[in-house]
Amino acid sequence: MTDLLPQPEFSRLVKSAEIPHKGLEFNIEATPNECQKLAQRFGLIAIEALSAHIRLFPVKDLIRLEGRLKARLVQSCVVTLDPVEQSIDEDFSRVYGDDEALEAARLTMEAEIEIDPLADDLPDPLIDGCIDVGEAAAEELALSLDPFPRKPGASLEGSPWAAKEEAIRGPFAALSKLRDKFDKKV
Repeated sequence: MTDLLPQPEFSRLVKSAEIPHKGLEFNIEATPNECQKLAQRFGLIAIEALSAHIRLFPVKDLIRLEGRLKARLVQSCVVTLDPVEQSIDEDFSRVYGDDEALEAARLTMEAEIEIDPLADDLPDPLIDGCIDVGEAAAEELALSLDPFPRKPGASLEGSPWAAKEEAIRGPFAALSKLRDKFDKKV
């Protein structure tokens, strides 16, 4: 079944059975080729560096991942399309479980009457008994990207986009100008 899924660009598999009770701690770092492929996946100009410090440890019948993601990357400015550099230094965490643990967590969540928006999400599934900590870091990178990167000082003023933005405001903007003009005459 997993043969049908595309292989992640930054894959670092850890077998859940090999995680000791005291936990496991290590660092991962993307190669230049992996950075290039991830940049393409996320529509970035470049990823200059990507690394994560990972800690895995068992919690009851689940496995908790705690990590710290560090990245340097280049995005396109939404105004000028010029390169905009960004640094990311974020903590993240996830919980993983086998099918039985996932079902138990799902039943527990369904049994709750109140919905807590700050509660933990359902655990992520183990894939063939493994946790892909590289893909977890890549997904966290995607969540940490600035959705509207803007070069310092970039502005729409005086650009063709500003005129279009004014036109988008529609007929009420034009009526407002007429009202202002009329109020000045009276």
